[in-house]
Amino acid sequence: MAITLENIRKAADKKFAPVEFDLGDGKAPVRLKNPIRLDKKVRDQVTGLRETLGEEGADVEKVVSDVLTKVAESASEGKRLVAAADGDTAVLLQILNSWMEGEDTGEASASDD
Repeated sequence: MAITLENIRKAADKKFAPVEFDLGDGKAPVRLKNPIRLDKKVRDQVTGLRETLGEEGADVEKVVSDVLTKVAESASEGKRLVAAADGDTAVLLQILNSWMEGEDTGEASASDD
């Protein structure tokens, strides 16, 4: 049996699926595109923004917000995600890290301590 292009597309969609964030607001989850599925221009912009995070005096909240807005399936969804963080830079950074790692953080587990 021959492998079809449709099978390849389905496999790519599964392997490189977007990362979804449920904001608990009753609306559809915000989807951030997998980094490999970004347009090269956007990927380059995101890389440039991420590099500024290490610069002295960088506005981390603004940089991370800009990245999340660029990689969301739509700018309005990205803004919705950023707004849900309510200015908490730690939350924004965790969202960014989850997206970069392509992980679903799920529920927090109980501590064994």
